[in-house]
Amino acid sequence: MGTTKKLDLNRYELIIFDWDGTLVDSLSAYEAWDKQYVEKFYGVDLPIEYFKDLAGKMKKIDPGRSENQYFRYLDELYGAGNTAIDQIWENIYSLAPEIQSKIEYKKDAPELLKRLKQATKAHITLATNSEQRDIAFFSSESSCTA
Repeated sequence: MGTTKKLDLNRYELIIFDWDGTLVDSLSAYEAWDKQYVEKFYGVDLPIEYFKDLAGKMKKIDPGRSENQYFRYLDELYGAGNTAIDQIWENIYSLAPEIQSKIEYKKDAPELLKRLKQATKAHITLATNSEQRDIAFFSSESSCTA
């Protein structure tokens, strides 16, 4: 069995973390968001597991499927299928305050960041490939209870 080396953090000028899904538990937030969206705007109460399964199935069929296609599918399945995509997104983000209040950092993430900041002079930054609207959502004051 090999030995574990201690990482010398002072060798680094920059430490980069992925935000969405790494430091915050966004996956469960997205699933809860989808559930709440379908319930509020289509009057259909489905278990959260339904949305986990649906997203997984859709990714298998078309790995490049966009969120627009996903929500268009929900509109066709549970609504009339003619809601403008801008209106769909307006409806989705109208639920943001309630969803934000439930998002939490992953276990020990705030403590890890605090310790890294104390242990090194490196700059700590966050990176994401999330869309701008999701960055604004997750970076608001009301999101991410620590």
